[in-house]
Amino acid sequence: MERYFLGSNTKVGFDGFYDVTTEGIGSVYLIKGGAGTGKSSLIKKVLKRGEDCGLRCESWHCSGDPKSLDGVYIHDLDVAVIDATSPHAVEPKIPKIKDDIVNLLQYVVKDKLRGYKPVIEKLSNNKKECYKCGYEHLNIAFCHLSQNIRSVSSSMNSPLIVAKARGFAGDILADLRCVKNGEKKDFDTVLTLGDDGGKVCCNRGGRMVAKRFFRAISPDGIVAFDDHLKGRNVWWVKGETASVDLFLKTAFNVVLDDLADDNNLPITIFYNPLDTSLVDGFMVGDVVVASHLDDVEWAMVYDLRWYEGDFDKYALGRG
Repeated sequence: MERYFLGSNTKVGFDGFYDVTTEGIGSVYLIKGGAGTGKSSLIKKVLKRGEDCGLRCESWHCSGDPKSLDGVYIHDLDVAVIDATSPHAVEPKIPKIKDDIVNLLQYVVKDKLRGYKPVIEKLSNNKKECYKCGYEHLNIAFCHLSQNIRSVSSSMNSPLIVAKARGFAGDILADLRCVKNGEKKDFDTVLTLGDDGGKVCCNRGGRMVAKRFFRAISPDGIVAFDDHLKGRNVWWVKGETASVDLFLKTAFNVVLDDLADDNNLPITIFYNPLDTSLVDGFMVGDVVVASHLDDVEWAMVYDLRWYEGDFDKYALGRG
């Protein structure tokens, strides 16, 4: 079973891909209700039922509590059940025909809660203050990350990293047999990064690309799910954020450009949990290319650190 996050606690607060994800799904059940009304419990039961029936399922975890679920997508039925309350409120796009609302508040007995109103209000306010403080610290962390990116960018060999990424993408496409007319294309000239600065385009040729986080910033720290990567062709791209981001965006754009009209292979892009303008990796078919895979011992390594300018620390074994 694939496990991801649709949202993360970022430098600007909570950010995610709930709306864009539900748009591409055939049938969606939007679960409404406050905290403690049983949204996650209901979603977990749907997930278990789907697994018991042998269906391919994808679970979406909550960055506020990774043990809790924000949603489940049953691929074989093209059906999703999702927590549609704040901070990731989702409203029906085509009511009844595509989207249904399940309101769990109708099952809450108001009289039983009335005496706990002061306690609930206090806890709710405390939670808001804690999150506000947490986001302030994440913004400070982003300032340090930005400084690191500027420092590395000034010394890294960007043209060589771009060339390596294009060649790497060409190898991926060749392995997937995604070549035209049976001949390998010259991937060094497929894509020229222009004024977009290497930003990712996710709708080339009308092709939909799934947006996910494979790790998220939570009250438990950074939490990542990688157990479902076993059995896939996994590449761990090592290096500083600046070089890895450039490599991943370049390789992804080449792959997406080549597969723009081919919907047979699913494509997923993974975003950085602190700053969604940065990319953590991508997946095409059974090929996964990503950073921050320290615990994935079976991953093949593509090391960019030799192209970052600070050669001595790696040559001396201190990298």
